[in-house]
Amino acid sequence: NEYRRQRQICIRDSNNYSLINDKTTLERFIADQSVNREQDAIEVNRIILEISNKQGVQAGEIYLVAKKLKEANENELSSFAFEQLYKNFPTELGGAVLAEYAQVMFIKEGRTFNDEIEKVLAEALIKSPDNASALTLQGLKELENKNIDLTIKLWTKALDFLDNERDISELKILIETVKKLKNQ
Repeated sequence: NEYRRQRQICIRDSNNYSLINDKTTLERFIADQSVNREQDAIEVNRIILEISNKQGVQAGEIYLVAKKLKEANENELSSFAFEQLYKNFPTELGGAVLAEYAQVMFIKEGRTFNDEIEKVLAEALIKSPDNASALTLQGLKELENKNIDLTIKLWTKALDFLDNERDISELKILIETVKKLKNQ
């Protein structure tokens, strides 16, 4: 009995050490303080998989990692975390999260659209038709397809849902630029 109790304590302590080590690795990577960035990226990838495959994982656990990686401009790993989130919770995700996922995929793919991005973006717009990020990204897609009037319409609508003055200003400049292109 005492042996079993001691063994359980050792296993729990080992699991706690592993969690602390993973947290440290993730924080170091996000803060761009890795001594070996490549190795830490591999570890972050493993951490994402472990969290995603954990029994009883909550969407928020994966989302926090995806969001932190997105904020650190780690689009490859952020996209992977969002992908795991989407696989684990395909119907539970809101439009804002789906818009973030589409945005990260778009950046990861060198600012080009593909079927998966378009699928996730369409879902985002169905769930949150007033999401500024989704509207802006859809506007880019329409611009790429030479649908200039629709681009202007989508971006103008997105302006109503932006809070950040810098984002509003930048989008207004883009709208004016597209209008000039249209009139040429």
